[in-house]
Amino acid sequence: MTDVITLAADVANGWNGITSDMLLGVLDEIKSVLPIVVPAVVGFLGLRKAWGFIKSAIKGA
Repeated sequence: MTDVITLAADVANGWNGITSDMLLGVLDEIKSVLPIVVPAVVGFLGLRKAWGFIKSAIKGA
């Protein structure tokens, strides 16, 4: 039980809050994912629009 208390005390003493380095790391990761996510979202929206057009064309025929 004392190990758990010691571990909790170490964790509490080691927490210094959120630093600007942490936030910059998150922003860097977001920037690195954007070139993958943006084309995928645009492609998905295009496929939805094309599927709706095809369905309406078939329904109107």
